[in-house]
Amino acid sequence: MSNEIKFNDQRFMRPIQQLDRVLINKIAAGEVVERPASVIKELVENSFDAGATTVDIVARKAGTTYISVTDNGCGIGLQQVKLAFSRHATSKIKDLDDLFAVTSFGFRGEALPSIASVSHLILTTRHFSEQEGTQITIEGGKEIDFRPVSAPVGTKIEVSHLFFNTPARRKFLKAETTESRQIIRVAERMALSKPSVAVSLNLNERKVFQLHEDQPTSERMAQLFGVESKSIVEYDVEMSGISYLVYLAHPDQARNDRTRICLFINGRAVTSSAIIHAVTAGYGEFLPGGRFPLAAIFITVDPDRLDVNVHPTKAEVRLSEERAIHDNLYRIVKKALRDWRMVPSEGQAPRGQFNHGGPHVGQGRSFQGTQPSSGSHPGLFSNKNNQTSHLEPPSGYQAPPDIYASMACNNAVPAEETTVEKDISLETVDETEMVYLGKSGRLYLLLTIAGELYIVDQHAAHERVLYERSLDQVERGSAASQKILFPESVELSADEFLTFESSRELLIKLGFEIDHFGKNAVIINGMPTIFRDKNPAIILRKLLDDIAVLNKAGGELIKSVAQSLACRAAVMAGDRLSPEEVTSLVKSLFATNNPYCCPHGRPTFIKISREELDGRFGRT
Repeated sequence: MSNEIKFNDQRFMRPIQQLDRVLINKIAAGEVVERPASVIKELVENSFDAGATTVDIVARKAGTTYISVTDNGCGIGLQQVKLAFSRHATSKIKDLDDLFAVTSFGFRGEALPSIASVSHLILTTRHFSEQEGTQITIEGGKEIDFRPVSAPVGTKIEVSHLFFNTPARRKFLKAETTESRQIIRVAERMALSKPSVAVSLNLNERKVFQLHEDQPTSERMAQLFGVESKSIVEYDVEMSGISYLVYLAHPDQARNDRTRICLFINGRAVTSSAIIHAVTAGYGEFLPGGRFPLAAIFITVDPDRLDVNVHPTKAEVRLSEERAIHDNLYRIVKKALRDWRMVPSEGQAPRGQFNHGGPHVGQGRSFQGTQPSSGSHPGLFSNKNNQTSHLEPPSGYQAPPDIYASMACNNAVPAEETTVEKDISLETVDETEMVYLGKSGRLYLLLTIAGELYIVDQHAAHERVLYERSLDQVERGSAASQKILFPESVELSADEFLTFESSRELLIKLGFEIDHFGKNAVIINGMPTIFRDKNPAIILRKLLDDIAVLNKAGGELIKSVAQSLACRAAVMAGDRLSPEEVTSLVKSLFATNNPYCCPHGRPTFIKISREELDGRFGRT
């Protein structure tokens, strides 16, 4: 075949040509504007760069129908408004040297034209040196109107009909709850990055948070994440010319995912798997497996040692000394927690208790924390003047293993629940044939049933029983509930409140009596009877935390709630059971549809036959 015939196809005949401006901006929008939360991030960064002390964020329908960001910054001059919507037009950098020493939030000059190319956008602004404001309207990258208006100093940008002209991108947006959660997380990180700025977020006509100006970071962090500021420790240290300011929450505030480990480098919210690993590994023995700390890490480094120009959205950075920063941060976190005297304690739970391994494992661990030595502010202290003498790694120290490779079992999504064909021996067990021998360790029950040895995981077994009972109660709508003598109000974080809203009806069916109590607060009037000895606020928070993680992993809501409820209410490792209770538990387990495993797929028991024992002792 000749080359002339081989390439005689229209696709090989297309000439190279310059793309038009509208198409270029749409392509750029695909890199910069991934979802509504991306719009908010870019606009808030511009507000910070404009010197704003107040930033108000509004979003409706998860930002797909309307977003506005209003600030009291310096504003944009009349002669520069149109220029602001040109690609690569920025006031942040002038030459190549500036690109490698960026100290501002924005600098690429792509955000405004990218957003305007895929939405209807109205910008209203007034520069501090001008007496009159300016308003420009752009739809799909085309200027519709440009006029003088009366406006206060500052800028307001309104974005509506996002992705109206790129339906493929709009189709790939997640559910409204998911996109709303992304907006909240972006807004939280932006607010944490600038505690000197008053920031508010209004989502779907509801005030999610309103933070005042010049707020201490620990107080702001506590308000955003629904914890007490006294449960956050501050540690400030400088090593090798790099400043580390860390805010670490007590381990009993641990979450089921990494989303509450907030990292800021030179004030910019970024992601880094290596640094997140350093924080988690630094918690070490204080943090149960499968759980992740609540922390805010601020690293300040010479801009020359940092490359922020490696990602279109500036979400990732490249550090010239990433390994050294990882190791130093690991030691800092470890020392900060040790100085805070976070002493592990078996059998005590003065600050709450949670499961080792998240919602899937029954081994419990509790922690006791004491305040720093006298002379320090309660819950907050600094080590700026004594930063390096005690930060050497222990003898034989090796970098901690990759935590991402260790989660396969604990966070596995359970297989679809089915009724399992049971061994006939389980159906015909007679109570008189069941002999309880005792307990091995703190968790395993030893029994003989008809001459065979059974080893039962008491937590997994009880979890299976409660899980099937909960599903049955949802079907019949007959969950047993117990009124609380003194109703308890709980201030949830914005993220937790979204999860509560999506699962509220199901929680009620399971026996909870919960009402909205204004903003992100709820009031608990009643609890399922299986939680009669539990703290209502702690149980609700942990249930919501579990539900959010299980839903993210693709779990069905009913089963997610039932799994979490069963795990939280089940007997734990170390809980004492009488012989009568053991017998009742095992009989209830064998009566379930699937007695062989807990809702998360772990075995509930193992059986060792007489033949196996004889073989082990050479008696075959």
